[in-house]
Amino acid sequence: RKQFNVQLRESGSRKKDIFFNGVSTAVISFPPLIPMKKETEFTRLPKREQECLQRKRQGQKTMKQEMK
Repeated sequence: RKQFNVQLRESGSRKKDIFFNGVSTAVISFPPLIPMKKETEFTRLPKREQECLQRKRQGQKTMKQEMK
């Protein structure tokens, strides 16, 4: 599991990252390597999904910092 997170950081692939975090597949079609768009997509999600995402990401704080 930890190794997988490292691979995500190195490749910087938004597709893998988003799918790994269990976000709606509609977001996957966006181009990778655009951190700003990632944040925008995240804030556009419904409040319930945002909270769910934040809970899922609590174990991936290092990954979130790398993406910023």
